[in-house]
Amino acid sequence: DLQNFLQLRRAHRRRVDGAAGIFSDAPEIFMRQRANFCWRFFILKTARQIFDGHAPMPPVQPEDYFPAASPDARSPSQRHRLQQADGDAGKKTKNLIHGLPNLCTIPSACQQITSVNFISTLRLTPFRYLIRLPMKIVSPVAFVLFATAIQLHAALTVHTDFESGSAKVLELNLETQSIRISPAGDPKRGLPIWWYLRLNGVDTNKPVALDVVALDVSMPANGKGKPLNPGWTLPACAVISSDGTNWQQTSPGERQDNHSVYTVSADSSTLWLAWGPPFTPHDATAFVEKLGREHAFVKTFTLGKSLEGRVVPGFEIYEGGKPLTNRPAVWINGRQHAWEVGGSWVAKGFAEWLVGNDEHAIWLRQNAQIIFVPLMDVDHVATGDGGKEALPQDQNRDWTDAPHWPEIAAAQKRILPIMKEGRMDVYIDVHNPSPGETLPKFYRDYPPYIGEKGAALEDRFLALASEAFGQIKTVDGKPSKPEDLPEWHTISTPWFLEHGNPQTISFTLEVPWNTPQGTVEGYRAIGEKLGLTVQKYLRDNAAK
Repeated sequence: DLQNFLQLRRAHRRRVDGAAGIFSDAPEIFMRQRANFCWRFFILKTARQIFDGHAPMPPVQPEDYFPAASPDARSPSQRHRLQQADGDAGKKTKNLIHGLPNLCTIPSACQQITSVNFISTLRLTPFRYLIRLPMKIVSPVAFVLFATAIQLHAALTVHTDFESGSAKVLELNLETQSIRISPAGDPKRGLPIWWYLRLNGVDTNKPVALDVVALDVSMPANGKGKPLNPGWTLPACAVISSDGTNWQQTSPGERQDNHSVYTVSADSSTLWLAWGPPFTPHDATAFVEKLGREHAFVKTFTLGKSLEGRVVPGFEIYEGGKPLTNRPAVWINGRQHAWEVGGSWVAKGFAEWLVGNDEHAIWLRQNAQIIFVPLMDVDHVATGDGGKEALPQDQNRDWTDAPHWPEIAAAQKRILPIMKEGRMDVYIDVHNPSPGETLPKFYRDYPPYIGEKGAALEDRFLALASEAFGQIKTVDGKPSKPEDLPEWHTISTPWFLEHGNPQTISFTLEVPWNTPQGTVEGYRAIGEKLGLTVQKYLRDNAAK
């Protein structure tokens, strides 16, 4: 260290007055060159041109003043003078980190091109005071200053290049870690309300402020739609994860008109933020395969492939020697609308309960056949689109004799043989509702759209559901306007009633998302309660 200090005094006419080691365009250089300062203190092997007395640069100003203007560092004349002053110009500069060479190698351009603004904007104490300290002190101080500079200007970046990712960046403030986004979904592919992003390079010493702006669009995007309510895009609480797997709700956002700001503390340099806990096609496949590996009574299958070539996984659960032809069948759908993540998590919670050791779960799998498709609209989920009200038609308006979506056609092909055997007892299609709903909501049907026997069975099922959930909400499923009846007949629940058996009951279940229970754990709890309701209903039927 002493040798370095003496070398500096000999080499520069202004000695060490006003000296400072400054890297030009540090964030760009550091990030591109992957400079690795590790966690050690370092000593820069300086060259002559880094001193303001020798290089064309003004001194760093004290923190009470604005920084002096930066020279044109790429000026040919300035660069020529710098090169003449340094016999090592054009070679690589090696930075020694406590005697360990080659841990960080940066082109000599780092020294040839100087930038006062980069350091002075940090409002640091002038370097001339630091350089007069013994080098043993300067080394750690220099490391802290440079580490601060790197961290301040580190490339805080926003990423959506993964399944279900969706965010259009409107503004990014690196210093305050404020990000403003809108959902990036295509309105033609459904309600553009889903957003999901990853942040890299987060400074854990500062909060992150995510400002989500709802899109001003009309839906459906066919020229006949209505303005989209911003509340669909702006949950009371977003969700956050440091690993992309485990999710928890943020504190409530600060809502104002068409946008909401979610402020979070970071305990990791990488964060995931989303509208709700994501459940992707990869998650669905991994879950189905895991159940199949771990439980011999779980039979996995591929329902079909989507329009864009993605696999739609499914599985069925039944145990014991009882023939399938003597078992009532239950079909559970999730996620006909891509953004409604609760459908997948509820189906997952139901299945996890069903493969467990609860006596009610054991009875159900030994006496019934339960079929799950946890994620129907794989294409729109994968691309981060909404799915609901997609063109040419909503997936849950496609239950016709000639479906547009291959997933629907494949489901019908698998369901109709069960109906032909006369054993389709229960169909439940799981969705998320509008933002203001706080209770599980069952859409049911009444005569003449369902027979008297079916209506009585629905009454009994709903009574058991009320007992399991504590409180539920029921809604007449048929449309209020006669002109909407043709479309209503293309929804999955009426299709099941019209093609099913006399004992078939069919519900759309909407599970609230804009509540403290709109979490992975909350959805799973609903799935378990739904499973218990189905078990008690079928057990009572078997006893009669």
